[in-house]
Amino acid sequence: MTDGNMLAAPLRLRRTSDDNMIPLINIVFLLLIFFMVASQIAAFRPANVVLPEIAATDQAAVPDVSIVVAASGDIFLDERAVDLAQLGTWIEAQGTAFYDTKISLQADRHVTAAALSPVLSVLREHRISDITLYVQRKVAEDS
Repeated sequence: MTDGNMLAAPLRLRRTSDDNMIPLINIVFLLLIFFMVASQIAAFRPANVVLPEIAATDQAAVPDVSIVVAASGDIFLDERAVDLAQLGTWIEAQGTAFYDTKISLQADRHVTAAALSPVLSVLREHRISDITLYVQRKVAEDS
């Protein structure tokens, strides 16, 4: 029996090593969410593709497939580097349903028409007609 004047010592619980992992898991989870959100902010443009400028303000529809031609002449199909033969093979593999697909064509402003012509020829050979050429809106200068 305990005496009424004596205080019982508080029961000391032992912390397990798993308790120390919870804050670490929380931090890793928050970092994962941050990088998932931050990685979707910018669209893919390889090799610092600089689009040509125009003064028009029309907005185009969202494309289904993106083709990028870098200043070096490299061709990217939905973020994958391809050559002209692979581009043609990929279009053929899509079948006839691909004819109604919207294509976005982004060419660096330093790409010449002669360098862009083979890409357009491949698209023309496969009867692709809905092509949007992306340009950058020119900033109006104050006179």
